[in-house]
Amino acid sequence: MDKIKIAIIEDDIKWLQGLVSYLGKQDDFVIVFTAMSRTEAVLLSKDTDVDIIIMDINLQENKCDGILAAQEILEGKTVKIIMLTSFKDEDIIRDSFIAGAVNYITKDDYYDIPDVIRKTHKTGSAFEVILKDYARLKEQEQIKDLNFTEKEVFALIEKGYTREQIQEKLNKSESTLKKQIKQILAKLGVKSSKEAVQKVKRKGL
Repeated sequence: MDKIKIAIIEDDIKWLQGLVSYLGKQDDFVIVFTAMSRTEAVLLSKDTDVDIIIMDINLQENKCDGILAAQEILEGKTVKIIMLTSFKDEDIIRDSFIAGAVNYITKDDYYDIPDVIRKTHKTGSAFEVILKDYARLKEQEQIKDLNFTEKEVFALIEKGYTREQIQEKLNKSESTLKKQIKQILAKLGVKSSKEAVQKVKRKGL
């Protein structure tokens, strides 16, 4: 079995050692090289054959130096880069994809890193990863966009309450409830309350 050749770019020595130890125990992985800076990462990547690069976004030189490193590496070779982040920031994730990265994972999801590597390695096109991830982010964003009152209404819709029952329970006028339900449907990108409930359940949002 051909092993997946991996490089790890991480400026925190404890994280670097932890990743090397954890990923090195996977039977289908081989760690080809590690680096702790943008400069070192770019130099080592030029002449080294790797399949996947795990790239920490926040390297020492600059807050988002990992993105710049990814961009420089991809100017000279084809390799799949997974960005490693300490937190979910959609702007940073978007910038990572623009730079050429094909996936990302947060450090909180440490134990999922092997599976993310395998899935990314099998994916034929970077765009497939990007589109799926963008769709997931937008779906999560839609749920977050519901304000407290809308979430309150949606919770009752989900439980099967009729509009009349919701009006009575939340002490709302017919016009106010109608307006709020319309806003909920628009934010979730659906046309009916039934579709809204099905979408939330189907997507596990």
